[in-house]
Amino acid sequence: MIATRLRWSRLAPALLLVSCSGAPVATSAAAPADSGTPPVASATEAPSPSLTERCEDGDLSACVARATELETATTPDPDQARTLFDRACAKKVAAGCAGAARLSYVADSLPEALRLYETACALDDGRACADAGAMHQAALGTARDFTRAASLYERACSLGSGLGCAGQASLLLTGETGRLDRAAAAALFAKACRLKYQLGCESACRLKHPSCRKD
Repeated sequence: MIATRLRWSRLAPALLLVSCSGAPVATSAAAPADSGTPPVASATEAPSPSLTERCEDGDLSACVARATELETATTPDPDQARTLFDRACAKKVAAGCAGAARLSYVADSLPEALRLYETACALDDGRACADAGAMHQAALGTARDFTRAASLYERACSLGSGLGCAGQASLLLTGETGRLDRAAAAALFAKACRLKYQLGCESACRLKHPSCRKD
Protein backbone atom coordinates (compact mmCIF):
# COMPACT_ATOMS: atom_id res chain seq x y z
CA MET A 1 0.00 0.00 0.00
CA ILE A 2 1.27 3.44 -0.93
CA ALA A 3 0.36 4.96 2.42
CA THR A 4 2.07 2.21 4.37
CA ARG A 5 5.27 2.44 2.31
CA LEU A 6 5.49 6.19 2.82
CA ARG A 7 4.66 5.93 6.48
CA TRP A 8 7.29 3.32 7.26
CA SER A 9 10.03 4.99 5.23
CA ARG A 10 10.42 7.29 8.22
CA LEU A 11 9.14 5.23 11.13
CA ALA A 12 11.13 2.06 10.52
CA PRO A 13 14.60 3.54 11.17
CA ALA A 14 13.51 4.32 14.73
CA LEU A 15 13.45 0.62 15.55
CA LEU A 16 16.64 -1.31 16.02
CA LEU A 17 17.78 -4.83 15.36
CA VAL A 18 20.82 -6.51 16.80
CA SER A 19 23.90 -7.22 14.76
CA CYS A 20 25.78 -10.50 15.04
CA SER A 21 28.17 -8.82 17.45
CA GLY A 22 25.27 -7.73 19.66
CA ALA A 23 25.36 -4.03 18.69
CA PRO A 24 22.09 -2.41 17.59
CA VAL A 25 21.68 -1.68 13.89
CA ALA A 26 18.89 0.14 12.09
CA THR A 27 16.14 -1.88 10.49
CA SER A 28 15.15 -1.55 6.87
CA ALA A 29 12.28 0.68 5.85
CA ALA A 30 9.97 -2.21 5.01
CA ALA A 31 6.70 -2.39 6.86
CA PRO A 32 6.71 -4.98 9.66
CA ALA A 33 4.70 -8.15 9.36
CA ASP A 34 2.30 -7.51 12.23
CA SER A 35 -0.17 -4.92 11.01
CA GLY A 36 -2.31 -4.75 14.14
CA THR A 37 -5.45 -5.09 11.96
CA PRO A 38 -6.64 -7.85 9.61
CA PRO A 39 -5.58 -7.44 5.96
CA VAL A 40 -8.13 -5.69 3.76
CA ALA A 41 -8.82 -6.90 0.26
CA SER A 42 -7.77 -4.62 -2.59
CA ALA A 43 -10.50 -2.18 -3.54
CA THR A 44 -11.98 -1.95 -7.00
CA GLU A 45 -12.62 1.43 -8.51
CA ALA A 46 -16.38 0.91 -8.28
CA PRO A 47 -17.96 1.82 -4.94
CA SER A 48 -19.10 -0.88 -2.54
CA PRO A 49 -22.80 -0.12 -2.12
CA SER A 50 -23.24 -2.53 0.78
CA LEU A 51 -20.44 -0.94 2.83
CA THR A 52 -21.56 2.56 1.92
CA GLU A 53 -25.16 1.85 2.83
CA ARG A 54 -24.22 0.14 6.07
CA CYS A 55 -21.99 3.07 7.01
CA GLU A 56 -24.80 5.53 6.33
CA ASP A 57 -27.02 3.38 8.52
CA GLY A 58 -24.59 3.81 11.43
CA ASP A 59 -22.41 0.68 11.09
CA LEU A 60 -19.04 2.16 12.05
CA SER A 61 -17.08 -0.98 11.15
CA ALA A 62 -18.46 -0.59 7.62
CA CYS A 63 -17.30 3.05 7.62
CA VAL A 64 -13.77 1.92 8.51
CA ALA A 65 -13.84 -0.85 5.89
CA ARG A 66 -15.02 1.52 3.16
CA ALA A 67 -12.49 4.16 4.21
CA THR A 68 -9.72 1.56 3.98
CA GLU A 69 -10.89 0.63 0.48
CA LEU A 70 -10.73 4.29 -0.52
CA GLU A 71 -7.31 4.68 1.11
CA THR A 72 -5.78 1.69 -0.68
CA ALA A 73 -7.55 1.82 -4.05
CA THR A 74 -5.54 2.05 -7.27
CA THR A 75 -6.76 5.64 -7.44
CA PRO A 76 -7.06 6.57 -3.75
CA ASP A 77 -9.57 9.07 -2.42
CA PRO A 78 -7.90 10.24 0.79
CA ASP A 79 -10.39 13.05 1.40
CA GLN A 80 -13.42 10.76 1.44
CA ALA A 81 -11.47 8.12 3.35
CA ARG A 82 -10.57 10.70 5.97
CA THR A 83 -14.23 11.73 6.33
CA LEU A 84 -15.21 8.14 7.08
CA PHE A 85 -12.26 7.46 9.38
CA ASP A 86 -13.07 10.66 11.30
CA ARG A 87 -16.70 9.61 11.64
CA ALA A 88 -15.64 6.34 13.27
CA CYS A 89 -12.95 7.99 15.40
CA ALA A 90 -15.47 10.50 16.76
CA LYS A 91 -17.43 7.52 18.08
CA LYS A 92 -14.29 6.10 19.74
CA VAL A 93 -13.57 3.38 17.19
CA ALA A 94 -9.83 2.78 17.43
CA ALA A 95 -9.42 1.69 13.80
CA GLY A 96 -11.00 4.94 12.66
CA CYS A 97 -8.51 7.01 14.65
CA ALA A 98 -5.61 4.89 13.42
CA GLY A 99 -6.75 5.27 9.82
CA ALA A 100 -7.04 9.04 10.20
CA ALA A 101 -3.55 9.02 11.73
CA ARG A 102 -2.12 7.19 8.71
CA LEU A 103 -3.58 9.73 6.32
CA SER A 104 -2.28 12.62 8.42
CA TYR A 105 1.18 11.03 8.48
CA VAL A 106 1.29 10.62 4.70
CA ALA A 107 0.13 14.23 4.33
CA ASP A 108 3.06 15.35 6.56
CA SER A 109 0.70 16.54 9.31
CA LEU A 110 2.91 14.84 11.86
CA PRO A 111 1.67 16.43 15.11
CA GLU A 112 -1.90 15.59 14.12
CA ALA A 113 -0.85 12.04 13.17
CA LEU A 114 0.79 11.58 16.56
CA ARG A 115 -2.28 12.87 18.38
CA LEU A 116 -4.50 10.46 16.48
CA TYR A 117 -2.18 7.50 17.01
CA GLU A 118 -2.22 8.22 20.74
CA THR A 119 -6.01 8.46 20.66
CA ALA A 120 -6.20 5.05 18.98
CA CYS A 121 -3.68 3.72 21.48
CA ALA A 122 -5.87 4.85 24.37
CA LEU A 123 -8.66 2.85 22.70
CA ASP A 124 -6.48 -0.29 22.88
CA ASP A 125 -5.05 -0.39 19.35
CA GLY A 126 -1.64 -1.96 19.94
CA ARG A 127 -0.22 -1.11 16.53
CA ALA A 128 -1.19 2.54 17.01
CA CYS A 129 0.66 2.54 20.35
CA ALA A 130 3.77 1.21 18.59
CA ASP A 131 3.51 3.81 15.82
CA ALA A 132 3.15 6.59 18.39
CA GLY A 133 6.16 5.21 20.26
CA ALA A 134 8.24 5.21 17.08
CA MET A 135 7.31 8.84 16.43
CA HIS A 136 8.42 9.86 19.92
CA GLN A 137 11.64 7.88 19.52
CA ALA A 138 12.41 9.41 16.13
CA ALA A 139 11.27 12.97 17.02
CA LEU A 140 8.55 13.00 14.35
CA GLY A 141 5.89 15.59 15.07
CA THR A 142 7.22 16.12 18.58
CA ALA A 143 10.42 16.50 20.56
CA ARG A 144 12.38 13.27 21.04
CA ASP A 145 11.20 11.53 24.19
CA PHE A 146 12.62 8.07 24.88
CA THR A 147 10.70 7.70 28.12
CA ARG A 148 7.36 8.34 26.42
CA ALA A 149 8.39 6.03 23.56
CA ALA A 150 9.19 3.25 26.05
CA SER A 151 5.81 3.68 27.75
CA LEU A 152 3.95 3.46 24.45
CA TYR A 153 5.97 0.45 23.29
CA GLU A 154 5.26 -1.29 26.59
CA ARG A 155 1.53 -0.71 26.18
CA ALA A 156 1.69 -1.85 22.55
CA CYS A 157 3.45 -5.05 23.60
CA SER A 158 0.88 -5.73 26.31
CA LEU A 159 -1.84 -5.35 23.68
CA GLY A 160 -0.24 -8.00 21.48
CA SER A 161 1.82 -5.91 19.05
CA GLY A 162 5.09 -7.62 18.15
CA LEU A 163 6.33 -4.31 16.80
CA GLY A 164 5.75 -2.76 20.21
CA CYS A 165 7.69 -5.53 21.97
CA ALA A 166 10.60 -5.05 19.55
CA GLY A 167 10.54 -1.29 20.06
CA GLN A 168 10.66 -1.73 23.82
CA ALA A 169 13.55 -4.19 23.41
CA SER A 170 15.49 -1.77 21.20
CA LEU A 171 15.44 0.87 23.94
CA LEU A 172 16.70 -1.63 26.50
CA LEU A 173 19.58 -2.49 24.17
CA THR A 174 20.68 1.11 23.66
CA GLY A 175 20.01 2.28 27.21
CA GLU A 176 18.37 5.45 25.93
CA THR A 177 15.91 5.50 28.81
CA GLY A 178 18.65 5.01 31.42
CA ARG A 179 18.20 1.24 31.62
CA LEU A 180 20.51 -1.14 29.75
CA ASP A 181 19.37 -4.77 29.94
CA ARG A 182 20.34 -7.24 27.20
CA ALA A 183 18.57 -10.18 28.86
CA ALA A 184 15.28 -8.30 29.10
CA ALA A 185 15.72 -7.10 25.52
CA ALA A 186 16.26 -10.68 24.32
CA ALA A 187 13.10 -11.81 26.13
CA LEU A 188 11.08 -9.02 24.51
CA PHE A 189 12.45 -9.82 21.06
CA ALA A 190 11.44 -13.45 21.68
CA LYS A 191 7.94 -12.29 22.61
CA ALA A 192 7.82 -10.21 19.42
CA CYS A 193 8.75 -13.37 17.54
CA ARG A 194 5.92 -15.31 19.17
CA LEU A 195 3.62 -12.51 18.01
CA LYS A 196 4.75 -13.19 14.41
CA TYR A 197 7.10 -10.22 14.10
CA GLN A 198 9.95 -11.75 12.10
CA LEU A 199 12.60 -9.15 12.92
CA GLY A 200 12.01 -9.97 16.58
CA CYS A 201 12.91 -13.61 15.86
CA GLU A 202 16.18 -12.61 14.20
CA SER A 203 17.15 -10.29 17.02
CA ALA A 204 16.27 -12.81 19.74
CA CYS A 205 18.54 -15.37 18.10
CA ARG A 206 21.40 -12.93 17.71
CA LEU A 207 21.12 -12.24 21.41
CA LYS A 208 21.18 -16.03 21.99
CA HIS A 209 17.77 -16.22 23.64
CA PRO A 210 16.99 -19.79 24.83
CA SER A 211 13.98 -19.96 22.48
CA CYS A 212 16.44 -20.13 19.57
CA ARG A 213 18.23 -23.25 20.75
CA LYS A 214 18.02 -26.12 18.30
CA ASP A 215 17.44 -29.64 19.56
